[in-house]
Amino acid sequence: MSHFSLRSTAQFLGLAGLVFAHPALEIVGHSSHRVAHTSGQVQQIQWLNCTDFVPSTLDPTELPSTLPDELRCGNLVVPMDHSKEICASNNITINFAMRRPNNPKGLIMYSPGGPGGEANSFAWSFALNISAEGSGFVGLEDYDFLAIDVRGTEYSNPLNCTSDAIFPSSIPSTQAQFDEFQNITTTVYNACEAQSTPQGILNFLRSEDLASDWDSVRAALGYDTMHLLGLSYGTLTGAIYAEKFPERVGRFVLDGVGSTNITLHTYTVSQIKALNRLLLRADAYCMNDTSCPFNSLGKAGAYPNVSADDIRALIPLEFFATAPNFTEFNLALAAATQGDASAFTYNGEFAAGFSAGVASTVALFCPDAQIPDTSFDAYTNVLNEVAAVDTYDMRFSLILFLNAICNFWPIHGDVNGPHPDNSTMLLVSSDFDLNTPVENLVSQAGDSPNSVVIIRHGDDHGSYFEATNQTFISVFEPGQTISGPEDPYLVPVGAAAGDGFDYE
Repeated sequence: MSHFSLRSTAQFLGLAGLVFAHPALEIVGHSSHRVAHTSGQVQQIQWLNCTDFVPSTLDPTELPSTLPDELRCGNLVVPMDHSKEICASNNITINFAMRRPNNPKGLIMYSPGGPGGEANSFAWSFALNISAEGSGFVGLEDYDFLAIDVRGTEYSNPLNCTSDAIFPSSIPSTQAQFDEFQNITTTVYNACEAQSTPQGILNFLRSEDLASDWDSVRAALGYDTMHLLGLSYGTLTGAIYAEKFPERVGRFVLDGVGSTNITLHTYTVSQIKALNRLLLRADAYCMNDTSCPFNSLGKAGAYPNVSADDIRALIPLEFFATAPNFTEFNLALAAATQGDASAFTYNGEFAAGFSAGVASTVALFCPDAQIPDTSFDAYTNVLNEVAAVDTYDMRFSLILFLNAICNFWPIHGDVNGPHPDNSTMLLVSSDFDLNTPVENLVSQAGDSPNSVVIIRHGDDHGSYFEATNQTFISVFEPGQTISGPEDPYLVPVGAAAGDGFDYE
């Protein structure tokens, strides 16, 4: 294990450093060689006018009137079911965006995860240099940079799961509540199935299907290998790709690891552990913030007993997920103790938006989930394991919530289980990542024993865009025992931890 200072690791944690620098990757200097394909083996790309495919996360009125030549947009027809040949009843269209230089050195794909969100805006941002995400890829201008909207999202055969279904803020703990989740989930599934085309698409949304789509685009672009930076759920598809197409793997970096080597049950328990760690991180932040209402109470004395389901749900969903905002959380909790819990309001606008987001997520999440027993008794066993590690009685996490829903989603897969591969990758996580707890990374290292592991000592989901703020990291070479996570009170808070806000 090695520790590095901020200045010496800034480039190492940047994408260029992650992909090219570490000697254990054993492929430094290799490029994504182009290879010729004969017609009939590979589908042809339909190049498009990018102005007709502006990502939904970008404001068209803020884009330049003339888009740069480096920005390219395309469609590729792929099989809906990759086990069969493309035909009139077995095809969907995948949409992607690229930044394409002259004479590229290779192909780098960026997958921001989700599931259910768009990806193409990252290629747009890079080509136009219009956001922090775009500027984060500086140094990679000599490579083809690819972002793909995965099947079922945005411009890639998007699903339509629109319904009036509203999920409650509480985790089901009785048979009656479990049955209520079943009724709501059935409503969502029926809406997805009735409104999405082509018929049967819901059966082909597993990470294995997405990995095959990635490989189809790679081949259509004429490369025999590709490099990858996968973030969050993109790490799951990246790991599946490495197992499925090992000969196509260049330099792969999985950041914020969603492991293939754990069950959904284990993931659920790990996220509850992570949520409890985040509560202590909020306390540590408060101890260093004189404006925090609980600052004078000292260590582990900041928080009153919280019992409302809405508050339990909003803590991970609104304050701690992705980039935790400890300042706003402490202020909101202080207000709640004085009778103003408005910051924790679940019903109404938040519930509607959250339920719609869940509907688009579960269509891609649940088909990867391995759930051998969907009974209430089996779910009760999960709740009991959660309670055993739930020190601060948080009771709610997104994966625990999705676990309940996936019991009733009729399509399950086997991604959450061992998928060993011998690829040499770089696996990255942070001590206090709620979305994909550091335990996931440790499990993935068991599936990928030749990989180098980096644990960033700080907050936030994903490390690439936080690289310039890091104080120290730990690096574990293949075969070394992976330790962590660190004590929430010993790791620095604020900018040193990657937080996008600071205390006074």
